[in-house]
Amino acid sequence: MSDFVVDKSEWFCEQNVVASVVIYLKRDGWIIKSIADTESRARGADILAQKDGRTLIVEVKGYPSTVYARGPKKGKDKPTKPGVQARHWYSHLLLDALLRQSEHPSAEIAIALPKFPVFTKLIARTQTALTKPGIDLFLVSETTTVQCARAVAQVQSLAVEPLEQ
Repeated sequence: MSDFVVDKSEWFCEQNVVASVVIYLKRDGWIIKSIADTESRARGADILAQKDGRTLIVEVKGYPSTVYARGPKKGKDKPTKPGVQARHWYSHLLLDALLRQSEHPSAEIAIALPKFPVFTKLIARTQTALTKPGIDLFLVSETTTVQCARAVAQVQSLAVEPLEQ
């Protein structure tokens, strides 16, 4: 597993959300088995972790930037507003979580997102849809505090060390 390269100006990018959740999970006693390379858009679970014979699969999304991050348009403004794109990303995240649950019925499934109003509103609106299949939630704040809401337990928070470049 390689070290994370973190751009503090975009704390909400997928790579930084992954890094914060990985730190949180390690501190909670989870062994990280794999982390997807979000830069290369690797397929599969973003985070795979194990603890006490349990398997946890975490699907992660960041918050959209206002400019393209890669490719020929890198640095140029995006025509789509981040809030609109975030709603699409949330729907993709839910589908990914459901597919992981079907592929790995004995695993615990979670989603992780940066804490933005558009995501917290969508989470509130889809709470029953998350709870019924047992999908857990990790929310990462700008200060890299990770809030974990287990589908069947209470919310707990843990401040993780600020991410370094």
